[in-house]
Amino acid sequence: MYNIRKLTEDLTWIGGIDRKIQKFENVYKLNSGMNYNSYFLDCGATVLLDTVDKEVADIFYENLKYCLAGRALDYVVVHHMEPDHSATLAQVLDANKDAKVIVNAKTLQFISQFFPDKDYSERAVVVKDGDELDLGTHKFKYVFAPMVHWPEVMLSFDETEGTLFSADAFGSYGAINGSIFADGKDFEKDLLNLHEHRRQVRHADNCCHQQGITARHQDDLPFAFLRMAQRHR
Repeated sequence: MYNIRKLTEDLTWIGGIDRKIQKFENVYKLNSGMNYNSYFLDCGATVLLDTVDKEVADIFYENLKYCLAGRALDYVVVHHMEPDHSATLAQVLDANKDAKVIVNAKTLQFISQFFPDKDYSERAVVVKDGDELDLGTHKFKYVFAPMVHWPEVMLSFDETEGTLFSADAFGSYGAINGSIFADGKDFEKDLLNLHEHRRQVRHADNCCHQQGITARHQDDLPFAFLRMAQRHR
């Protein structure tokens, strides 16, 4: 059963909510689950902006199927290759053989590493920083944002509507409770817990140092933990 949220006349949220997850990347404790955001733009062309984590794949596929309503998917925009954004990317592209995938060169490299048995290079529309692209009735500009928080990250700015699709920028943990808009939340009370986040970062950093692993940046900590786990297999 599909579960979508209409945002504008032609933009729909089709992501999913995981209320069972207890830790993000098995490091950061979550108190209220996780929200995975994906958007469908119906603007003459059919455009999917990001996919989702495998934990919410079933509802995501239902949502996408409902929005397509029997039509072909024209474009998939990949802002970020971290699994909470792109774990279901290969399944979407395999199910929609004619869809083009909008990426930058670094993203295309990451796709080949995450899905080594796949080759989507012939379907790729490779954009550079500052490039513009007309998709149906909407015009997009692509802005690179490396290390927000991986090196391939880019943002899409819909110049027609003034909407920014921001990858990991401005993000936070937690599942939504009926409201997808900022003015429907008490952000500081419900979502922003800097003290707890910093405590977890310090704890993760200390564990890494005890194992002789150096994390160059707090966003490296999950990878350091992965290396630590591999040592103890």
